[in-house]
Amino acid sequence: MIRIDNTQYITNVAYQYVLKGRDGDILLDIDERDIIQNADGELDCPLDTVLRKNNHSFSDLAEWNIQSIHFIERVNEEENVLRSIELNFNM
Repeated sequence: MIRIDNTQYITNVAYQYVLKGRDGDILLDIDERDIIQNADGELDCPLDTVLRKNNHSFSDLAEWNIQSIHFIERVNEEENVLRSIELNFNM
């Protein structure tokens, strides 16, 4: 996605989920059409939608030993974490 800010600079914006696991990280690109603004006015994206579009499901998170999920925005290659979720499958 390309965004033009108030000073008329062209900004390249992309969104990803970063799934951090014991065995490494998994990056899932997010289609800009799946980005929504939630009731609090924050950007959000349903994780199940992104998993499904990449032929995965929530059960894969446990198989991959995912410990945390990060919803990130990349603006001109600079990474900004919008939201993080810590997981504990050993409950």
